[in-house]
Amino acid sequence: MALVPILWGSALGQDYKTFEVDLTEIRSTARMRFGPFRLAPQFRLTDVGYDNNVYFRTAQEGPVGDYVATLSPQVRTYLLAGHSLILSFTENPEYQFYSRQTTLRRFTNSIEPGARLRLFNRFVFSGSYHFQKHQRRAYSEFAGLVTDTDKGTKWAAFYETPRGSALGVTGAVDRYAYNDIILPDGTIVSSGSLNRKETTGAVELY
Repeated sequence: MALVPILWGSALGQDYKTFEVDLTEIRSTARMRFGPFRLAPQFRLTDVGYDNNVYFRTAQEGPVGDYVATLSPQVRTYLLAGHSLILSFTENPEYQFYSRQTTLRRFTNSIEPGARLRLFNRFVFSGSYHFQKHQRRAYSEFAGLVTDTDKGTKWAAFYETPRGSALGVTGAVDRYAYNDIILPDGTIVSSGSLNRKETTGAVELY
């Protein structure tokens, strides 16, 4: 009992949702309907402002400034089959806007189909595929303009109790690829060494 106050903060931040909680949230948030499909649209406008060094160059190379913004509409689509199956599809296009450096403007798109199945009211199986592509602005992490792509799959199998706790196994395979964006003077910062495949697995208790 003494550990409950200490662990409560991390418990609130856990990323696993029981099937029943997930189902309830979908019904309460995805209020738009198109036939049997439930839609949950979202629009984000981020990184709006002025960047005085969009190419992340030193003073000797002549910094270039510009007004920038990132527009990111997203739509989550759900199809519910009774109380035992959730099918989902998320599409998230993203547009990076530069006022004067028009060659840096980029449109990318990310998708993620997924499914969750509940059997015998206790066993929950889920799987998803994701294709995520983004252009990254030049910051200290890359010191250059980079487009990265993450393709992969995730799966999980859990046993859920009536009180909401869950025990299960998860797995994921991700393939990361990075492409440099050539600067006006032809400079390329090599990012090929970052390309990789990651395979993970875990036993989780919530």
